Amino acid sequence: MIWGCLGRECKLGWGYNKFLHRTVPISGEFPTTGSFRNWKEYWWYNLSPADIVHSEWISHSLEPTYRKLLDFQNITDGNQYWQFHYCFIQQRFRTNEHLNYLSGCTHFVSCVDNGVDLWVQFPKMGFPESQEKVRWISFTNLVSSKYEYFQVEELFKNRNFDRDQKKVRCRILLNYREVKELTLEELTQFMIELEKGKPSENIALVEFLYRKLDNKIRQIVINNEVEFIKFLTYLYCVYRKIEMKMEDVKYSDILPDLDSDEKSFTSICMNLDKAKEDYRSMDRINFLSMYPVLKKLFFSYIDYIRYSVERFHDIDDGDHLPGTIDELKSWLLQLDTRFLININGECSL
Repeated sequence: MIWGCLGRECKLGWGYNKFLHRTVPISGEFPTTGSFRNWKEYWWYNLSPADIVHSEWISHSLEPTYRKLLDFQNITDGNQYWQFHYCFIQQRFRTNEHLNYLSGCTHFVSCVDNGVDLWVQFPKMGFPESQEKVRWISFTNLVSSKYEYFQVEELFKNRNFDRDQKKVRCRILLNYREVKELTLEELTQFMIELEKGKPSENIALVEFLYRKLDNKIRQIVINNEVEFIKFLTYLYCVYRKIEMKMEDVKYSDILPDLDSDEKSFTSICMNLDKAKEDYRSMDRINFLSMYPVLKKLFFSYIDYIRYSVERFHDIDDGDHLPGTIDELKSWLLQLDTRFLININGECSL
């Protein structure tokens, strides 16, 4: 899967820290060569309501564009959806030059690919089913790969939709920036025009490649990173699903994002410990009372991760999570059937 740019800026010659999956901006321009490509890939996901496609890098939790993807996937109607991630690469640029010393970097950005990055959702109803949860297929030079296809993939490969399928509404997240709604017929026409080389205002940076530097830097140790990012992902999605339901009815008590500029690591850790204790002891019946506790815990983690990443501190909190991923998933499922109600001036969810 391409997690490369996540809608962020990245330029040739910039530094890259492989351990943290973060780029480091560098001033200056470097000689480049360009070439045209006609390459695309799909990743298909067979999603249930509590399924979220997530990154495996803890540093991505700091990126607003990553949270935009999580919001896009945070299904609120309880239905099941096909989801696919489509990347089309139109043009590639390369450089072999970089600064002699790039502080805190293991690699430098040697290649950037421009094109379109789409995440697409559409209802499963009316389309073939599959038992597999995820599927990767590649198309090179518009020629299909050797992989066998799901039936629904075959429909997209051949653009062979029936009249009703063409009218199905789907949601797309375009370049991690903008959410749109199109019919499948409109979507496939957009993809066809891209692949035929028609100029598009939607061309953007999609991914980057990198080459190793001779620098030797200390690797940050991140304990239990995969479980940590999964916990953070579902924690975010639960509080955001509550928040989305509050936004839908214009509920007034929505909290602002709780990013802080705290500089003391001792204070950051004390705030995180307090947030974890509040999480363990919170009322697990009323989602409205859970909401501020969940949001506070998420942003306490963000403060802790940001401070650690920027100062190359080891991160061990993945070994001390205050709850389970399964519990968070169960709350996501419950929220699909819960609605804000007001009884004698008292609201509950």
